Amino acid sequence: MAPTSKRLKKEAKELTHLLEWARGLMGREKDDVRSTQTEDREFRSLFGIGAIATLAAWDLLRNHDLIPLNGSMVHLLWAMMFLKVYATETVMSRMTHVKDPKTFRHWVWPFISALSDLESRVVSSFGVNYCESFSAFFSLVFFL
Repeated sequence: MAPTSKRLKKEAKELTHLLEWARGLMGREKDDVRSTQTEDREFRSLFGIGAIATLAAWDLLRNHDLIPLNGSMVHLLWAMMFLKVYATETVMSRMTHVKDPKTFRHWVWPFISALSDLESRVVSSFGVNYCESFSAFFSLVFFL
């Protein structure tokens, strides 16, 4: 079934917000838009996966009701950044401009747990399924 125009607009809006939050974590102004290739390269270097795959993960979390209570996409970005960088919580809280490492921990670990809860839905015992066409995301997150 082809995506509707309304759905595409919603996805484009979510992608715009995601990239704005990511630019803030990168120390850039939210409206400091660069070329698509540069944006994608910088996003992948900080979060370990591309923005589209991050949106796919967000959609899976939402569709399976796994988003932690009051969690937002920026908290998912913190979790992705933590998985990529794997620094101490104190260092990560400074990188994400969070004043208290406890706040960082409060959001990151529930999102990591929620992502791991999706594993059985998208990864088979024989490898990656093509479940909801998001297998590339999970191969990057769970097998690197």
